[in-house]
Amino acid sequence: MAKFYPHSPEIYRYPFTKTTRSYKKKVVYVLAGIFLFFSFYAGLIVGASYLLFLAIKYDNRLESHWSLLLKVGWGFVACMVLLFLLKFMFRQSRSQSPLHLELQPDEHPQLFAFLNQLCQETQAPFPQKVFVSHEANAMVFYEHSLLSLIWPVHKNLLIGLGLVNCVNLSEFKAVLAHEFGHFAQTGIRIGNYVHVANRIIHSMVYERDRWDNTLAQWRKSETVLAIPAWIIYPVTGTIRLMLRIGYQLLNLLYASLSREMEFHADRVAVSVTGSQAVVQALARLDEASKSLDFTWHHLAHATDHQLFTNNLFYHQRRALKHLRAQEGTEGFWETEWLHSPRSTKREIWYDSHPPDHIRAQHAQRYFVDAEEDTRSAWLLFSNPAQLQHRVSEHLYREVYGKNDIVFTDPTMVQAFIDREVAESTFDESYFGTYDQRMLHEFDLEEASAVLPFHALDKSPYNEALRVRMDAFRQKHRDLKQILRVLQGKEHPRVVEVNHREYPVERAGDLYKTLTDQLEEDNHWLADFDRRVFQLHLLRIPEQRADLREELKERYTFHFCIQRLYDATIEIQQRFAQLLNHFAKHAGTLEAENSHFTFELSVCQEKFAELLKLTEHYRLPALENVEAGAPLRSYLLTEAVFPFVSGGDTSERISTLVRQMEEVIKKLERMHYKSLGKILMLQETIRQLRPTHILS
Repeated sequence: MAKFYPHSPEIYRYPFTKTTRSYKKKVVYVLAGIFLFFSFYAGLIVGASYLLFLAIKYDNRLESHWSLLLKVGWGFVACMVLLFLLKFMFRQSRSQSPLHLELQPDEHPQLFAFLNQLCQETQAPFPQKVFVSHEANAMVFYEHSLLSLIWPVHKNLLIGLGLVNCVNLSEFKAVLAHEFGHFAQTGIRIGNYVHVANRIIHSMVYERDRWDNTLAQWRKSETVLAIPAWIIYPVTGTIRLMLRIGYQLLNLLYASLSREMEFHADRVAVSVTGSQAVVQALARLDEASKSLDFTWHHLAHATDHQLFTNNLFYHQRRALKHLRAQEGTEGFWETEWLHSPRSTKREIWYDSHPPDHIRAQHAQRYFVDAEEDTRSAWLLFSNPAQLQHRVSEHLYREVYGKNDIVFTDPTMVQAFIDREVAESTFDESYFGTYDQRMLHEFDLEEASAVLPFHALDKSPYNEALRVRMDAFRQKHRDLKQILRVLQGKEHPRVVEVNHREYPVERAGDLYKTLTDQLEEDNHWLADFDRRVFQLHLLRIPEQRADLREELKERYTFHFCIQRLYDATIEIQQRFAQLLNHFAKHAGTLEAENSHFTFELSVCQEKFAELLKLTEHYRLPALENVEAGAPLRSYLLTEAVFPFVSGGDTSERISTLVRQMEEVIKKLERMHYKSLGKILMLQETIRQLRPTHILS
């Protein structure tokens, strides 16, 4: 095993593994918060139970119907409040994801020997079970239940193969040493109490179920029997408000402790791997996540063409190479964000993890040198290719809910991805002019009627454009930083605009100045987009009318895609606003608040009408797309889910949200593919010799 286990630094480890005074103080704060919450919660249960007891013991021997109604109503109120307080117990909690696959020691003896030696070094208990998934992380998890508040919890280890795919043995050891640092922390046990408290509060405050539906129907009754329901409604509303405040305060306390736990686990990792391995591991986690997101984004498009890869990690390696080439470095860890002491991002009071650059600085506060083992972490697994196939195929079956998926050779799927990337990746000669923005729409016929013959011999993509676009992006970065300051997310002493420092008190004035400048830049870009179209139209020889029509058709289709995207985003945002407003102020998702249901149905109708319009549009020639096919069938293969009265409103909402997200993602894809084709066509046109030459 020694040949696969990186050498550990020979140091005295106790100063790194001991808990700090700040850590212990925050443990006390969280324990106090937990005690107060459970005391309050127990008091509510005792109070409701006592009311029920009084209702049962109430003497209604008087010959009065009102006396009987009072006894029954009183009992119903107490029962409903008690059920409201205890309904979280009837919900099943699942800590293990169906995407996790358990590993056995006899399958991967090298890995388990590695884990055993690392546990001995970090003085952590060996995990009860070891799981793998496709994810780009590693984590400790355990069962959350009421019994776990009394009995010790058995901790499990999850290893994300998306991370293994990007790290060497030293970095892998650093990541797992960090997780084993959590294994021995008292904060993990406290986190279990916080999790149960969150389950209780979330069930009562944010979730809507049969209890809420029953109360809503009960309140609608026009008889005297509805009086208890009208009493219950403000009572539970008050409890919800108080618990919402408690939820926020308790989680703020635990977030502060959680950040201390991260620093402590990092120090444990430093003690057995050295400082540099921990710093690099933080960056590898970042690039593993980015490359996996990039991969999954393109594989999702491939599934629309019935292309299912049996090795997700083959494509992640290709994505990592592509992203590194874009960064211009061998690894993202070399970039400024990880090492720069000038970084302004601060720990946010509600964040459970400190910013990575702060963690990197803490890991290097007392620098520990160690020899780096650059060999791949896959060496610890007995048959990496077989495991990659197993995890990839399991992921697809779970995500798509089908067992009869026909998998395609990864090289064929990668060829599809390569065509997608090539079409939507713009050449450096454009200086990022088309990155992360839409074209400004203009009247094509009007622009075609007045052509700038005087500018025919000038390229729009010149040094002046590069300087302008560099300044444009810098303004956006500066504006983003200032906005975070104004929102209270960062607290620097100075703010930086165009590489000059200003007092933070001027943030408001600087924000207005930058927004005004960016508005002027957008006006310039609108004129630029129009001139680019005109210049290329002008360069087309008179005998190439087909090329002229193709350019106009490409722009027409592209503007159509942009309008559809904006309209769909507007509907989705309105839909989200309604849901957020209702979650904060309304009672249930079922049979209550007819205005809310009506507004949701209006959004659904607008969405359906928008998609109906797309039936008249045909797809142009694009990579991996059937030319001439209706745009509607590409955007959504199913009918828009009807929003009619009755039935399960929650199901209708979740279905509509999914459909909107699917359409938006496909419109985004079509936007970049269409823009890529326009730029390719214009590159072809620039190679032609224009016939409109001024004398």
